Amino acid sequence: VLGRLPTSRTWESGLSLNEMAAQQAIQSIADKLACSLLDAAKGIVDMANTHMAQALRVVSIHKGYDPSQFSLLPFGGAAGLHMCAVAKQLGVQKILVPINAGALSAQGMIYAPIGQMASRSLCQAWNNEQIKHVMNIFDELQNDAELQLKHSGIRAQRIDRWLELRYQGQSSTIRIPWKQTINVTHEFESIHYQRYGFKLNQHPIELVTLRLWAYQDVPHIELEVMSNIVDGQPLDYCKVAGESDEVPIFLRSNLSMQQSIQGPCIILEQTGTFFVESGWCGEMTKHGHIRLSLTTDCP
Repeated sequence: VLGRLPTSRTWESGLSLNEMAAQQAIQSIADKLACSLLDAAKGIVDMANTHMAQALRVVSIHKGYDPSQFSLLPFGGAAGLHMCAVAKQLGVQKILVPINAGALSAQGMIYAPIGQMASRSLCQAWNNEQIKHVMNIFDELQNDAELQLKHSGIRAQRIDRWLELRYQGQSSTIRIPWKQTINVTHEFESIHYQRYGFKLNQHPIELVTLRLWAYQDVPHIELEVMSNIVDGQPLDYCKVAGESDEVPIFLRSNLSMQQSIQGPCIILEQTGTFFVESGWCGEMTKHGHIRLSLTTDCP
């Protein structure tokens, strides 16, 4: 309804979009809200963007990280339709759109190392005298995890260990990587302060869980470098709500290395659709990713 999914072409699946059916579905909502068709459609998208931005705040601001210091990485078939709006809500000014973004999770499952998780719950006060006891338990967990992998014909090549701790009386824990040389109390209090903005000096710390991950080496992934033998021209143009002029539509496979990208525009690929809003511009990297920035300097 907003024009961000072009109806002028047949999609990779062979299906075409039914604009009239979409308008009828949204009109039923617009009638109940006594607003226009476009206002109802925009309200639905705005609400979705707000929910996504709030979810990202939970894993950033609520853990002591400033989103504006990071780049947004959109993945999933629809993420590219929301990326610019969500980034603005978070104060993020850079977006990195990976190639085949809609299939990124599936690719992650293919490339992820096979491993075995093992854990032991303790729920006891932490003190430095427990170090030897912790090391013995980690040895037991490692033996168990390696044995499980061996039954599947897999040899563990890497081992990661974590402690999960909390101040006594708290319900949630903080996970810190375990090394025999670390000062556990200092590390816990530093992360707690970063995440919650305070620490409780001299308050008892409770060791809740020991967790271990035994896994194979991460496979080496060789990224293909793009070929420059493409035209980089728009496939078509379409009307998008809120834009005075028609917006160009690009096929991602037709974009060339280091080609400039300027919003507003729509970019299509086999696994997703990307709506680059006004004020965002960037270029294709040599591996086919799209690097965007929010700036007043777009040509």
